[in-house]
Amino acid sequence: MSNVEETKTPLNFIEQIIEEDLKNGKHEGRVHTRFPPEPNGYLHIGHAKAITVNFELAQKYGGQTNLRMDDTNPTTEKTSYVESIMNDIKWLGFEWSGEVLYASDYFSELYEFALTLIRKGLAYVDDSTADEIAEMKGEPTLPGKESPYRSRSVEESVDLFQRMRAGEFPDGARVLRAKVDMTSPNMHMRDPILYRIKHEDHHRTAGEWCIYPMYDFAHGQSDSLEGITHSLCSLEFRHHRPLYDWLIEKLEIFPSRQIEFARMNVAYMITSKRKLRKLVEGNYVTGWDDPRMPTIAGMRRRGYPAAAIREFCRRAGVAKRDNLIEIELLEFLVRSELNKQANRVMAVLDPVKVVITNYPEDKTEMLAVENNPEDPDGGSRDVPFSREIYIEKSDFMEDPPKKFFRMGPGRNVRLKGAYILPVSYTHLTLPTKRIV
Repeated sequence: MSNVEETKTPLNFIEQIIEEDLKNGKHEGRVHTRFPPEPNGYLHIGHAKAITVNFELAQKYGGQTNLRMDDTNPTTEKTSYVESIMNDIKWLGFEWSGEVLYASDYFSELYEFALTLIRKGLAYVDDSTADEIAEMKGEPTLPGKESPYRSRSVEESVDLFQRMRAGEFPDGARVLRAKVDMTSPNMHMRDPILYRIKHEDHHRTAGEWCIYPMYDFAHGQSDSLEGITHSLCSLEFRHHRPLYDWLIEKLEIFPSRQIEFARMNVAYMITSKRKLRKLVEGNYVTGWDDPRMPTIAGMRRRGYPAAAIREFCRRAGVAKRDNLIEIELLEFLVRSELNKQANRVMAVLDPVKVVITNYPEDKTEMLAVENNPEDPDGGSRDVPFSREIYIEKSDFMEDPPKKFFRMGPGRNVRLKGAYILPVSYTHLTLPTKRIV
């Protein structure tokens, strides 16, 4: 046995958390993650990072990963986006556990959770306008002001919320807010909005609902309903975590834990769905899957292999601080992966005609050329060889330097898949027109 201790890859901070949980027997040793995209556009390279982290961590520890659509905003969501998300995840090489889930699956449960908070005196219906609520929230360095409706009785708030559900009020007339702390330095804790009125058909529930939960209310409670043990999300949601924990604590439901990691920022690539939508809607590109787009569908059309994208996400790592990844790393990994799997073909772009004077004029033979020298199972293809062939003009020099290892007077060169060609038995001419 070697005395050299086997080198192990250091654990990232999320793996350290998971291993500590497993060691302590938390959640009966389960590891259950989820990927919860909003179906309001196509996934981009940043989502590829989140997909890879969630699915591969669950795989490593024998767990499972749910795919849950965060479909709480009927204004921007479409079934076509749901389908594109599913296709992208499968193309990347991952499979989710069970059926595709939706936040809309839990609309009834979320509504009951909201009523529970009202009855506990922890939520109230507010008649203030959006501008008034924003003004009352104040500045991060200054305390906010309590809404005049904050002292509304439990009975009145329950009645108004039920009437909101029944569709009695127009859009924007009322909202449901959590009663947390208007002096908190965290703006997300200053009585955040939990529900708003939207008289719009939903892509799954049609006109069944006219009130919809906000992300902060639907997200943690959906995690809890699914028994998610490690809710992994990007660093931008770290300020939402106190509210995530507050809602779970007050509702006394399964204690899912939110953990944030650095999002994927790539040089020269847009990783904002909002900005990508502007490109699509402004007709600057042909669609979400335009090969110039940094969407997963766009990169697929550009010819990027899924394995290269997965490896890029792994090499970017799981960090606690935002960073910028060089696009050159992605391009290197794409080339490396294609080098292993792409067939080689030959084309002459700037031709010189070569006549092999000691080869029969009426003979043509088919020579086997390997498709990919990096792939032993890549097979071969037949390439015709005859008296007249074409080579690249740059592959010949009349007066070549010492280290020019191509064709020149008095030099022998080997043609790929064919013979050694002595220049003394050849005649070279430049064609009168360009041949491709």
